[in-house]
Amino acid sequence: MAGVRAALSRAVETVIGHPPELVASPGTYDQKHFARSAGIQHCVAYGPGPLEEAHQPDESCPVDDLVASTQALALAALELVSC
Repeated sequence: MAGVRAALSRAVETVIGHPPELVASPGTYDQKHFARSAGIQHCVAYGPGPLEEAHQPDESCPVDDLVASTQALALAALELVSC
């Protein structure tokens, strides 16, 4: 888990130019399915847009945030598969 979190943090910092803020999510995710089906007990949630708006009726996300998050996920994936 630490490897995934570290890789994603490095990738986000590369894309946005400063370390990401790590927060505990106030929402729920499909992590319970990963835990039950595959035994994966921890997960990292990452995505574009303001956390305060996530999954709200008026949720919005700037296109630049979509591009940046996609770049960060791609960089993190490349790092993780090159290990």
